[in-house]
Amino acid sequence: MSKVLETLASARATWASGDAHGSYRELSILFACFPDSLEGSEDFCQAVELLAELTKAFGASSLALLLAQAARTPDDVNTLYEAAYGLFEERQFRPAATLLMRANRVQPGLAAVVNELATTLHELMLYRWSVPILDDSGLCEREPLCAYLSCYSRLMSGQLDAARGRLADLAGELEGPLPAMRENLVGMLARADAVLSAGIPLGDLSLTAWQAVINGTLLLHESPEGYEDAMRGRYAYLGDGPSLVRADWTVCSTFCRPSAMSRAVW
Repeated sequence: MSKVLETLASARATWASGDAHGSYRELSILFACFPDSLEGSEDFCQAVELLAELTKAFGASSLALLLAQAARTPDDVNTLYEAAYGLFEERQFRPAATLLMRANRVQPGLAAVVNELATTLHELMLYRWSVPILDDSGLCEREPLCAYLSCYSRLMSGQLDAARGRLADLAGELEGPLPAMRENLVGMLARADAVLSAGIPLGDLSLTAWQAVINGTLLLHESPEGYEDAMRGRYAYLGDGPSLVRADWTVCSTFCRPSAMSRAVW
């Protein structure tokens, strides 16, 4: 028996014992994997069928119906997309990504599917995995939102030069939200240049530097907690107690002089 089938059997046995939450935890191991552990149709259908049962038990009956339909028709792109969208709305990003990956295999290059898949991977902080999905879709040169997502994915993967190259595809966008979105990227890349020019590295775990690049804010203390994965500053926050607040005030009093502020790019 394959590892996937072993996991499915264990998750179903846990569900049969009445432990829906435990079953979901076991089943979740199979979702949003690279390479996709549920690429085979039979494995995919079994996993989504169980997910539908668990979703119904959790009280999301409408979503459970969509998932059951996806399990019965695993090559129906519209059903896969609608079920994935419902999962996204419930913040169930891992199974949503798996359904969208299948939809993208069944019918590659659909802008709605590719954009939703990239956005879902961003929620999982899997920016590096979204880069080839976007770039291989062939959409970035003609779909501005795809170009934006590709640029942001590259930036959040630390691929700054590639992000700058993709930014050019957004130069002609003058209407809607994309000009403002583009300017956000321009600001991030400008701050990255300023950090690098100051001799500060932008490695995967350079939390304070990435905090400045992404959010345009100065992080005075790094938390010792967190994963060893690249965090790009997202989890670099630390709640300040009285002693740290006093230390912060001393640093900020120096940094925030007009002469210092005039040299800042954020």
